[in-house]
Order: sequence, then C-alpha cells, then structure tokens
Amino acid sequence: MPGKGLWAAGAFATRALVQAAAQELRTEGIHVALLAVDATIESPKTAAYTRGQSPEALADMNEIASAVAFLVQQGARALTHELVLTPAGERWVP
Repeated sequence: MPGKGLWAAGAFATRALVQAAAQELRTEGIHVALLAVDATIESPKTAAYTRGQSPEALADMNEIASAVAFLVQQGARALTHELVLTPAGERWVP
C-alpha cells in the first residue's frame, strides 16, 4: 500500500520479535503471542472521527477483550502465536 512502507517494516519487525520470543520462552512455559488489531476501535475516544461509519468497519472493545481471554486461557497443547483481528466491513493488511 503506498505510503505504508515504514509502517509495514515496523509491523514485520514486531512480528519477528514475537516469533523469536515465542521460540526462546516456550521451554520455560511462557506463551508469547502477537495480537494485532487492524482497525479503529470503537470507543468514546474515537467517536468524533468515526461518526457515521458502519459498525462493521470498526473493532469492538468487547470482542478484542474476548480475543485476549482466548489467548490467555489456551493450554500448552494448542498455542496461538499470532492473532489478527479485523472488522468484516474493512480490508485488512496481511
């Protein structure tokens, strides 16, 4: 995406750091995961500039909290190391 080169480089660096930490810390029983919310989160703080947008174009705070709970509650036999949340009404950046 034009204009997103620096952002993309930083995002890939973050992903690489999380993957390295997940590999290094798994033998100590530490679960490392990247939770990426690729959206504007609907909240009182974002209300002024999201007014008029479809709810399907915004992330829901409760659903994000549920994703965090999902990651925290995972057992050692099925760990998720990356979870990307995007609203159905928006395109996402892989």
